[in-house]
Amino acid sequence: MIRLRDELVHYHLRHTACTAGVMVWGGIASDSRSILIAMCGTLTGQRYVDDIFRPHVGPFLNGLPGAIFQQNNARPHKARVAQDCLRHFHTLSWPTRYPDLAPVEHMWDQLKWQVPSGHSLHDLE
Repeated sequence: MIRLRDELVHYHLRHTACTAGVMVWGGIASDSRSILIAMCGTLTGQRYVDDIFRPHVGPFLNGLPGAIFQQNNARPHKARVAQDCLRHFHTLSWPTRYPDLAPVEHMWDQLKWQVPSGHSLHDLE
C-alpha cells in the first residue's frame, strides 16, 4: 500500500476486555446484600446462569419482595440463556456506558480501593 505524505490515516480502535482474571459478583439491596462470588476465567452466558444466577441471584431476589433486578449490559448478562432466566423477575435495564448511574458501581469502587490488586483467587478468599 502506498500513502502520500499529506494523506490522513484514520484508525478505528476497538476496545476489547481481558476477562481471564478474577471476576467477583455481588448484589445489594436497600437493607441487605448478597454473598460475594469469586470466579476465575472467562464468564460466558451459560456460566453466568449455571454458576451465578441460578444458585445465587435467583434465591437472593426471591428473598426480597418487590425487588427490581438491575445489571449492566455485559455480554454474559445479555446472552439469550441469561435473558431467559430473567423473564421470571422484574428487571430494570441500564445502559452500559453509564455505570455511575448504577448504585452497585459505587460499592465496587470502594471495594477496589480496599482490596489490594494482583492477588490470586486463593489469596482473595
